[in-house]
Amino acid sequence: MNEKLLFHGVPATTEADITAGPATGKTWVITALWIVNTAPTDKTLTLKHYIDASNTRTLIPGTPFPAQQTEIIGPLVLEAGHKLRASQGTADAIELIAYGLEGTA
Repeated sequence: MNEKLLFHGVPATTEADITAGPATGKTWVITALWIVNTAPTDKTLTLKHYIDASNTRTLIPGTPFPAQQTEIIGPLVLEAGHKLRASQGTADAIELIAYGLEGTA
Protein backbone atom coordinates (compact mmCIF):
# COMPACT_ATOMS: atom_id res chain seq x y z
CA MET A 1 0.00 0.00 0.00
CA ASN A 2 1.16 3.52 -0.80
CA GLU A 3 0.83 6.45 1.60
CA LYS A 4 -0.85 9.46 0.03
CA LEU A 5 -3.21 12.38 0.26
CA LEU A 6 -6.44 10.65 -0.78
CA PHE A 7 -8.64 13.73 -1.21
CA HIS A 8 -9.32 17.29 -0.13
CA GLY A 9 -12.76 18.84 -0.44
CA VAL A 10 -15.21 21.42 0.82
CA PRO A 11 -18.75 20.09 1.34
CA ALA A 12 -21.66 22.02 -0.13
CA THR A 13 -24.69 23.04 1.92
CA THR A 14 -26.68 20.22 0.30
CA GLU A 15 -25.57 16.60 0.46
CA ALA A 16 -23.22 15.58 -2.36
CA ASP A 17 -20.21 13.36 -3.00
CA ILE A 18 -17.07 14.73 -1.37
CA THR A 19 -15.00 12.05 -3.11
CA ALA A 20 -15.74 9.43 -5.74
CA GLY A 21 -13.65 6.98 -3.72
CA PRO A 22 -10.96 4.61 -4.94
CA ALA A 23 -10.66 3.52 -8.56
CA THR A 24 -11.69 0.06 -9.73
CA GLY A 25 -9.41 -2.56 -8.22
CA LYS A 26 -8.19 -0.22 -5.46
CA THR A 27 -8.89 0.10 -1.72
CA TRP A 28 -8.35 3.12 0.51
CA VAL A 29 -7.57 3.01 4.20
CA ILE A 30 -8.19 6.53 5.45
CA THR A 31 -5.96 6.66 8.50
CA ALA A 32 -6.80 10.30 9.28
CA LEU A 33 -9.75 12.35 8.06
CA TRP A 34 -9.14 15.95 9.10
CA ILE A 35 -12.27 18.03 9.71
CA VAL A 36 -11.16 21.66 9.64
CA ASN A 37 -13.57 24.43 10.65
CA THR A 38 -12.09 27.65 9.26
CA ALA A 39 -15.01 29.82 10.46
CA PRO A 40 -14.98 32.01 13.60
CA THR A 41 -18.10 30.21 14.92
CA ASP A 42 -19.17 26.58 15.39
CA LYS A 43 -20.43 24.94 12.16
CA THR A 44 -22.30 21.67 11.51
CA LEU A 45 -21.22 18.77 9.34
CA THR A 46 -23.00 15.66 8.11
CA LEU A 47 -20.82 12.86 6.73
CA LYS A 48 -22.01 9.59 5.19
CA HIS A 49 -20.31 6.45 3.90
CA TYR A 50 -22.05 5.43 0.67
CA ILE A 51 -21.48 1.72 0.10
CA ASP A 52 -24.04 1.08 -2.65
CA ALA A 53 -27.53 2.25 -3.67
CA SER A 54 -29.08 0.26 -0.78
CA ASN A 55 -26.48 0.89 1.93
CA THR A 56 -25.41 4.29 3.23
CA ARG A 57 -24.18 4.79 6.79
CA THR A 58 -24.30 8.13 8.57
CA LEU A 59 -20.96 8.63 10.30
CA ILE A 60 -21.50 12.21 11.52
CA PRO A 61 -25.17 13.30 11.83
CA GLY A 62 -25.26 17.10 11.63
CA THR A 63 -22.74 17.53 14.41
CA PRO A 64 -21.37 20.98 15.36
CA PHE A 65 -17.61 21.41 15.11
CA PRO A 66 -15.84 24.10 17.18
CA ALA A 67 -14.80 27.40 15.60
CA GLN A 68 -11.35 27.46 14.01
CA GLN A 69 -10.55 23.95 15.24
CA THR A 70 -9.45 20.71 13.62
CA GLU A 71 -10.72 17.29 14.60
CA ILE A 72 -9.33 14.03 13.23
CA ILE A 73 -11.30 10.80 12.79
CA GLY A 74 -10.36 7.42 11.34
CA PRO A 75 -9.63 4.86 10.27
CA LEU A 76 -12.18 4.32 7.49
CA VAL A 77 -11.96 1.73 4.70
CA LEU A 78 -13.36 2.46 1.24
CA GLU A 79 -13.43 -0.08 -1.55
CA ALA A 80 -14.06 0.58 -5.25
CA GLY A 81 -17.62 1.88 -5.61
CA HIS A 82 -17.69 3.35 -2.09
CA LYS A 83 -17.65 7.09 -1.59
CA LEU A 84 -18.10 9.70 1.08
CA ARG A 85 -21.00 12.16 0.93
CA ALA A 86 -21.14 15.32 3.01
CA SER A 87 -22.94 18.57 3.68
CA GLN A 88 -22.35 21.50 5.99
CA GLY A 89 -24.62 24.12 7.48
CA THR A 90 -22.70 27.11 6.08
CA ALA A 91 -20.93 27.36 2.73
CA ASP A 92 -17.12 27.19 2.75
CA ALA A 93 -16.73 26.85 6.54
CA ILE A 94 -15.49 23.23 6.78
CA GLU A 95 -12.79 21.46 4.79
CA LEU A 96 -12.20 17.70 4.73
CA ILE A 97 -8.71 16.32 4.12
CA ALA A 98 -8.05 12.57 3.98
CA TYR A 99 -4.63 11.00 4.42
CA GLY A 100 -4.03 7.29 4.20
CA LEU A 101 -3.08 4.29 2.15
CA GLU A 102 -4.09 3.12 -1.30
CA GLY A 103 -3.61 -0.45 -2.37
CA THR A 104 -4.73 -3.03 -4.87
CA ALA A 105 -7.84 -4.86 -3.78
